[in-house]
Amino acid sequence: MALVTALDVLVLTAFATDELPADELSPWLDREWPEIRSIPGATADYGSPVSHDGTVGVVATGVGPTAAATTVTGLLESDLVDGSTRFLTAGVAGGPPELPVGSVVLGEAVVDWDRKHRTDDGVQLLDYRPRDYVYELDEYLRSKVRSAAERVDLDARVTSGTVVAGGEFWHGTGRAEEVRWLCEQYDTAPYRATVTEDAGTAHALARYGALDRYASIRSISNHDRPNGDGGVHAWEDGLAVAVENAYRVASTAVRDLRGE
Repeated sequence: MALVTALDVLVLTAFATDELPADELSPWLDREWPEIRSIPGATADYGSPVSHDGTVGVVATGVGPTAAATTVTGLLESDLVDGSTRFLTAGVAGGPPELPVGSVVLGEAVVDWDRKHRTDDGVQLLDYRPRDYVYELDEYLRSKVRSAAERVDLDARVTSGTVVAGGEFWHGTGRAEEVRWLCEQYDTAPYRATVTEDAGTAHALARYGALDRYASIRSISNHDRPNGDGGVHAWEDGLAVAVENAYRVASTAVRDLRGE
């Protein structure tokens, strides 16, 4: 059996489907990949095998924090990953109305939205949490991604900020206020993107000592609350432009990281 060399960069998308106007994986599969590997634990609903060329790979983890954490754990236990492999999330997100649809958010930190109390009285921090559920992302890797983003021709805004990740799909002014409050308690306000995978991804990577090799690139497909000016609230409506912009930034970052 041929020896396997671990990948330099592994791109993590969430889903691949032909039931929507666009999906996160398809732009990456528009080229030929010489190798396709099924990894135990890494293929689930809307998931996929790993397509790779020996140095760069791409996979759809499945939607949500559990699918993301399970997939990333399977990858970390495989021979496609070693102590130098970088992980790059490239996908869509909800976001506040001040960010136009198609805006690209480069994650500075990931806040776990699921670790909290929520009652009729509002949101409270967990009394018994051993730490704040915040994953700070590596500054050097973020700077590499930002350098790539600045060279991409986008008719959209590129910004940096906090990515809030949780298992529920939410929308509304009240929910947005709760998210803002939680980020303030963690000193990570303002948030710039809301997603469902990144806390699971970050948690799995942190368990393996690999969080410093992770970057998150998210493009806004919809707004997370009504704003009275015709903002896009159905994520399918902004999906195509968000997928394209996330892909353009991430693929440029991959080329840079590959050439280091």
